[in-house]
Amino acid sequence: MSDMEKLTAGRVFVGCTTSERRRLDRISTLMRFESGAVIAGGRSRGPVFGVIIEGSARLVEGGRVVARLSSGDHFGEAALLDRAGLGGGDDPLVVIDDDAWVALSSGPELSGVLAAVPWLVDRLIESAANRIASRAVIERTATDA
Repeated sequence: MSDMEKLTAGRVFVGCTTSERRRLDRISTLMRFESGAVIAGGRSRGPVFGVIIEGSARLVEGGRVVARLSSGDHFGEAALLDRAGLGGGDDPLVVIDDDAWVALSSGPELSGVLAAVPWLVDRLIESAANRIASRAVIERTATDA
């Protein structure tokens, strides 16, 4: 995979300029994970933001699957928002379903993501709000059953 097929392969980065994409991709690492690997989520693992390049994963919270991810989907927006001081909260666990290639950015590099592309904060807040709303629907459905 080329450098341009890393972090910015995620749909959340549609609209980035070539220079923004280069800067973002420099702070990510492309890694391969086997099925069953838990690669992010929760405070104990530290903040991680990533994009599924190939393969699939699921977000697990409280032992329940709250979302499924495939190529181009991202995770860890709460970690990014926390690093920016916007209080994103805990992210659910990210569990690989099928062997996957994932572009990851973590630790101090996360602050660089938002510094590189300031308008991205609004997209990440929207994404986090949509995930929270989806979880609420899942919880209501589980409670009603």
